Amino acid sequence: MNRSFQEIVELAIFGIIALAIGTGLLWVLGHVLGFVGWLSTKIAGWIWLPVRFLLLIAIVVIAVYFIWKFIQDRNSAKAAKPASVISGSSTAKAATSSDASSAVNSDAKSETSSSNESSNDE
Repeated sequence: MNRSFQEIVELAIFGIIALAIGTGLLWVLGHVLGFVGWLSTKIAGWIWLPVRFLLLIAIVVIAVYFIWKFIQDRNSAKAAKPASVISGSSTAKAATSSDASSAVNSDAKSETSSSNESSNDE
């Protein structure tokens, strides 16, 4: 495959042109990406500006909420405990005595009805 001097020169010139175009595209792409990077940095800065204050406010609000909830739970536990102990003991005694009297009454009724049934059978 013998090439003429003109073909070799044309190939060299086309190669140099391709390298120049490739280098130019990389240069332009670098500037475009640099601009995109700069723009992304600016947008991230604009987003971060309010977020850093909102994040601090959110942390404080969450801390206050959990402290408030802890205090409310502790106060309601203290308030509920003595009331349930005092009323629970008297209620438990009343419930026990009423249950016992109900049980006695129901036993007496069942014995009376069973004796009546046995007398009816005779």
